[in-house]
Amino acid sequence: MLWMDTDKKKSLAQVVAEAAAFYESKYGDKPNLVHVNRLALDGSESEIIIRVVKSKLIMKGHYSQSQLILPLFGAKRE
Repeated sequence: MLWMDTDKKKSLAQVVAEAAAFYESKYGDKPNLVHVNRLALDGSESEIIIRVVKSKLIMKGHYSQSQLILPLFGAKRE
């Protein structure tokens, strides 16, 4: 799911939390991975319980949330 939020008053943690809540209401499952523009990292990443990955492919102000595909090579999802 691609999410856009250009409110400069919000921390990255706030933006991700809002996007995660929307993702959960839409898809019925919590996201566990978010791709962000590397310029969006603001130090609040430690507050986020979702894995944050910086990416050159994501435009500033956009966030891509998803479920990391877990059963890979026999791994079990908790």
